[in-house]
Amino acid sequence: MIIGIALKEVFKDLTLSVNNTDISVQFHFGDQKEFNMWVASKMKSNKQKYPLIWYVINNPEPFNNGKLRVESQLILFQGTKQELFNDSRYDYTYKDILEPLYELVNKTLSQHQYITLLHKGQPIPYKDEPNFGVDTNEPLLTSNDFAKASSKQTKSITIDVVDAKILRLKMEIYPKCII
Repeated sequence: MIIGIALKEVFKDLTLSVNNTDISVQFHFGDQKEFNMWVASKMKSNKQKYPLIWYVINNPEPFNNGKLRVESQLILFQGTKQELFNDSRYDYTYKDILEPLYELVNKTLSQHQYITLLHKGQPIPYKDEPNFGVDTNEPLLTSNDFAKASSKQTKSITIDVVDAKILRLKMEIYPKCII
């Protein structure tokens, strides 16, 4: 939980420029159940849901001085239309929203004084997941419920139709210094 709270602070006030308009980037953390509750609350209150950075909580490895090492996922979400073909989907969600958001996340985390990315100087590895949840196709990590598909793999595991980029996050963080 403490890493989620720290990352909420790190990503606070991020905006993404889309078609010359600045859009606020949303952030939250938890498992699939929390994601569905969060989306439902945004729907009910008619508030912005996407673009969204979602931290999937995973067990950290504690070090001295309050430093934690964690391997988990950041999932970048954008609302989409299920019937789109991938070339249209790229133009509709990936090119203008998810790709720039991925770059922004990499830059924000790599430049933060209390975070060290453990990707050997490379950007955070990712996997694109169009129509996230409809078919998981060997997700990067399988230890959380975001990796489960429905039994027939024709219905999304989320309550919203979304495209996603699943980032495999390895980092060391000093959450108490951030909070």
